[in-house]
Amino acid sequence: PSSMAEARRMAMISGEKMKQDGGIINKATIEGLDAKASPFGNYDARLIAAIQDRWHNIIPSVREVGRVVVTFNLWENGEVTDIEVERSTVSSILSLKCERAVREPAPFDPWPDKMREFIGNDRRFVRFTFYYN
Repeated sequence: PSSMAEARRMAMISGEKMKQDGGIINKATIEGLDAKASPFGNYDARLIAAIQDRWHNIIPSVREVGRVVVTFNLWENGEVTDIEVERSTVSSILSLKCERAVREPAPFDPWPDKMREFIGNDRRFVRFTFYYN
């Protein structure tokens, strides 16, 4: 996929609430990166899918509603540093699960050469928003 919309169409990134049997909301949704018109759609789609997959595997049945904004630095070699909860309207336990969802699948793939050239730096600031709903 070359864009987030294409990745969603290909079902790589779930954009709707996932439900368990009985209609109880079991999972939450993820907004993804704050990347304006990203020219690295394929890389971002894989990054988002990895974080989302990990998050969906570690969150319990959630009865809380709210959001968590997590920021981090993504380095050209795929390493992640400086993971922080920027804002949260849910419990600290659920906020920590969002941090884990970023930390545990890392390191991610190294950046493609064109991405490195475009960014012009060896790191990229990333902002993820996780929604519990």
